[in-house]
Formats: sequence, C-alpha cells, structure tokens
Amino acid sequence: MWNFIQTQILGMKWLSILIGQFMSVLGLDIESRIGGSIHFFIYDVKEAVAAKEIDAEIEYITDMQKIMECGVMSTPALMIDGKIVSAGRAIKTKEIEKILGA
Repeated sequence: MWNFIQTQILGMKWLSILIGQFMSVLGLDIESRIGGSIHFFIYDVKEAVAAKEIDAEIEYITDMQKIMECGVMSTPALMIDGKIVSAGRAIKTKEIEKILGA
C-alpha cells in the first residue's frame, strides 16, 4: 500500500502516465528524445504549478501557426499570461517554480 502511495500519489506517476497517453494520442513518440523531453517538460510545469498551489490553465500547443503567432521562435517554450518566460530548452521544476514565484 505504501509503495502505491509513494509512486502513484506522492511521485505523481499517474500524471506522467496521463501526459504520455495524451502525447501518444497527438502522434508524438514519447520514447524519442524530443518526445521524452516534452513529456518531462509538461510534467515539470504541472509539478511546479501544483507545488506553488497556483490555479492555472496549462495549455499544450502543437499548432505551429499558433506557436508562431505567440512569438515563439524556439521550442519548447513556457508562456505565462501571454509573456514568453523561457524558450528553446526544457527547464526543470525548480527553475519553473522560481519563475512562478517572481
């Protein structure tokens, strides 16, 4: 029972599985280097938002036209309230938390 609580609830494994399934539906291979990076980046964003107890809408955009309309020239990117705060690399949870705390 403790192992389940530790991996599924505290370790948020359920969220990782859910993101992986979502990416597969979009046709992204989570086993590839790019797919894996995106998978972990989305997970880290969700983890940082949860850690900061922020009520946020997280949107994963794959439409290149929409990405370019947002002004993003390098992916992955993180936008907060319409402002690009990171682009071109998948930042980790702690760095996202610092950005969210600013």
